[in-house]
Amino acid sequence: MFADDFGDVFEAGQALEAFNSECFRDSVDQSGRYDGFDDVLFFGRYNDTEKDKLYADVDIINAVYGNDSLVVTTALPNKLYDSAFYKIPIMVNSGTYLGEIVEKYNMGFTVDPFNDDILACIHSYKENFDSEIFEEGCRTFLRDVLMEQKETENQILKFLGVIYG
Repeated sequence: MFADDFGDVFEAGQALEAFNSECFRDSVDQSGRYDGFDDVLFFGRYNDTEKDKLYADVDIINAVYGNDSLVVTTALPNKLYDSAFYKIPIMVNSGTYLGEIVEKYNMGFTVDPFNDDILACIHSYKENFDSEIFEEGCRTFLRDVLMEQKETENQILKFLGVIYG
């Protein structure tokens, strides 16, 4: 399970794999290494059919996009749902709606990529990681998403009934 593997990420010779982010793009070399570090790998675009394989080797999902526009500060990217579904912690921007959701459901942690020491944030998260709280947060998040989706369907059907009733 993830909790057993998470500690190994920070051992020498282990790779912390994460998806590419705009904030780190200039620091990633052609091999996917971050500023020459051997323990951090970034991946670019991928097909949905590759998700299972990619996420099998990922320890933290990187969803740090900055906070310079309304779109970025209010968006809930697919990576959030992937985090809950695959039970992989997610790192996101502080000061965003995404950050609020991640903190509410204990699905990962927030960082300010322009002012925080990202490695220190990762290590702090690792030190305080509780797999039971994390997994319960993932389950609760997915349950809430399904309930909201059902409520939306009901409201649409109700609306259509009024129009075509």
